[in-house]
Amino acid sequence: LMREEALSGFGVATPEEGIQVRDAMGPKGRRIRILVFSGSAPWTEEKGAQFEQSGLTPVLANRDDLLFFLRGGWAAKIPFELKFNTGMNRLGILYSEAKEVAGLLERLPPEARPQGIATHLAVAENPEHSLTRSQLERFRALRSLLASTCPGAHFHFANSAAIWNQKYFDVAGLSDLVRPGISLYGVPPWAGAP
Repeated sequence: LMREEALSGFGVATPEEGIQVRDAMGPKGRRIRILVFSGSAPWTEEKGAQFEQSGLTPVLANRDDLLFFLRGGWAAKIPFELKFNTGMNRLGILYSEAKEVAGLLERLPPEARPQGIATHLAVAENPEHSLTRSQLERFRALRSLLASTCPGAHFHFANSAAIWNQKYFDVAGLSDLVRPGISLYGVPPWAGAP
């Protein structure tokens, strides 16, 4: 059994999945964070009301959604996280926009800044791959840029494959939590994984 205090939260794709998880946990589960990774976009006022009512944490993954979120005053109403694209090119605020984002966050009161900064490694099963090395360098730079602006934020990148290969990634030094996905179901993160 997993101890509740060791669980940072759950990650889901959509608000609907988040609501199902929230409902399944009952009233006591209201304290557990539920991050919505891809279903936060596009950000709307209606979506904000849904997240607020259900106690869900959006993971904002593009600059326009972040701007709309901030203009609507949502940063003062609900916790949120940011996901950066360090090279996977699926979801995430562009790495080239990181300094602009840091400037936006510095204007917020400390309690209205993101609770987490994330990325996703595209080929974590191959620690020597040039993309993997590039993504880790970019994540280190993001952590260096944003750690003082968001001192309470959790930095995280470690999917199942990165957890398996943690000795190559300095997971404990770069990441405040891990995000096991497919491995939760007993599936190795790549064919032939130990």
